[in-house]
Amino acid sequence: MQTHYLGASQREHVRQLLEWMNPCPGAHIVDAGSGVGEIPLFMSSIRPDLEFTMVNISEYQLGMSPTGEQFKQVLADFTASGLESDSADVVMLNSALCQMPINHALSEARRILKPGGKLFISDLSVEDYREYPQLHALFMSPLQWGEVIRRHGFTISSLLTFEKFDISHFKDAYGEAFDQDFAKPLPFIGVFSKADCPVDDAISRHERIAL
Repeated sequence: MQTHYLGASQREHVRQLLEWMNPCPGAHIVDAGSGVGEIPLFMSSIRPDLEFTMVNISEYQLGMSPTGEQFKQVLADFTASGLESDSADVVMLNSALCQMPINHALSEARRILKPGGKLFISDLSVEDYREYPQLHALFMSPLQWGEVIRRHGFTISSLLTFEKFDISHFKDAYGEAFDQDFAKPLPFIGVFSKADCPVDDAISRHERIAL
């Protein structure tokens, strides 16, 4: 389930995701925690050149996912996906990383990305780190997300928040406690690149550039 939409329709939401992702021609995109595959389906309709591997632990959801030459389905926990190392141009997590064991998921993303490959994250952010047992999820501020991801061997390309968005469907699903629990949630998009050096070196190098 997508936590939010950035456009007036799902297609417009996906169009904006693609704009910020900016995948190379013919890119192989791994959708980690793919749900029923609605994001790859819309992306493929906009960019027919893209190829997708949808990784989902739910056989039921994969059964409702798109099929065809450009869509591959993998029934697995993404943290142990079994995908080939250095094989993906992009790993994307749409409303998914917040519900995964973050350290394991980021390590797996780095393993399967090609050198210089992109990690693309679209999720909700809140003002400070907080766990939500009702959703089996946790959320952080964009800067906190960025710091955690950076420490797993990625460099930050873009970190964006959005003031205009639709969260009504998620609010309805979450129930009456939404307003109390979610203080000013904001969608964010993070685009990161796989560093071509060990994790510790990537961190220090990024810090030196920032300084």
